[in-house]
Amino acid sequence: MNVVLVNADDGIGGAARACYRLHRGLLAQGVDSTLLVRIKRGDDDTVRGPKGFFRTSAARLRPYAAAPLLRLSSHEMSGVHSLNVVPTNMLRRITAQRPDLVHLHLLSKETLSIREVGRIASPVIWTLHDMWTFCGTEHYTRDDPGARFRTGYERGTLERVRRGIDLDRWTWKRKRRHWDTERMTVITPSRWMADCARESALFGASRIEVIPNGVDTQVYKPIDRQVARHILNLPADRKLILFGAMRATSDRRKGFQYLKAALERLAATPVGGEVDLVIFGSSAPQSPDSFGLPAHYTGRVSDEVTLSLLYAAADVFVAPSRQDNLPNTVVEALACGTPCVAFRIGGMPEMIAHEENGYLAEPFDPDDLARGLGWVLEDETRAGRLAEQARATVLSTFTIEQQAKATSALYRELI
Repeated sequence: MNVVLVNADDGIGGAARACYRLHRGLLAQGVDSTLLVRIKRGDDDTVRGPKGFFRTSAARLRPYAAAPLLRLSSHEMSGVHSLNVVPTNMLRRITAQRPDLVHLHLLSKETLSIREVGRIASPVIWTLHDMWTFCGTEHYTRDDPGARFRTGYERGTLERVRRGIDLDRWTWKRKRRHWDTERMTVITPSRWMADCARESALFGASRIEVIPNGVDTQVYKPIDRQVARHILNLPADRKLILFGAMRATSDRRKGFQYLKAALERLAATPVGGEVDLVIFGSSAPQSPDSFGLPAHYTGRVSDEVTLSLLYAAADVFVAPSRQDNLPNTVVEALACGTPCVAFRIGGMPEMIAHEENGYLAEPFDPDDLARGLGWVLEDETRAGRLAEQARATVLSTFTIEQQAKATSALYRELI
């Protein structure tokens, strides 16, 4: 099989890591896989980015060409938004590979225009790392559970109108006009995202399969906690809570505001006096937040070895997201034998079994989030049992081999 995967990037962000892992897993399964990206950051010859100064520069500048249009929005556009209106050379690059099948992933930052997606001649599979594919410009809906993507972005359904045009509706209509979604096959990492896609007005008639993202369990594995802390220069005699993501403290969807409130409550408990917080994905601000306990900022972590050491060094990983699909961070932490605490939202219950490998708190309740963190930290015997079950969960369901086998089987069926 000659398969082309398409993603915005091959290195930065959860979707990029997930896509690249799948690409390498497919190659190991004997699939002739090529990964095309808007920006190439690694040195893997099977990953291909634009060549030459002018093409590379054009690829980097395309998002800036679309940015002024986003300012025409009629509502406050918090979070990530994509228009995908700027013409690219990605379709030509796809066609030049003469693929049997094209597997799309995250197309943010004008990687491939909406019109060009509709002109792909080969069968198309699309892995949904977020909600953009069936929404308007937004990659995740607002606090509203997403009525607009269910109803087709009807007029008059936009809340908090300020000025300008309804870009979400305009973008959704372009998708409907240019895409034959009934001919596309959708893969979602979580059952929650699959349900959202099935309920959408755009992809309700498409074939939708659930294939969880996998991790390399030889990279993400339990490591002696004290050794990991020594390497990372983290306190050896404290209990460590780990939190991190892209834009960990600035992206409202990641739930930093809930974590801060929960930690202030945890600090007032007996176990709170023994706890430090470790944050990756953000550098320390000039005026650091007060959590009621010491905090260590690692900044952006780009290599997987350091990331696996961070997970192994922690007693618990916390993911207080408002919305999330199947975040890599949780799977990676579990693979390292680190129990996880999160709200019972999105794909979290598909990874975290309540009080078996972590704790699922009631959505957006800082008190219950603090209760879950304390429950994991206060009993060392229980923490050891949670750690063993965390690793077992990944080995049974979330390995890259399992993901690649399921994906290649779907390829063979469609081709």
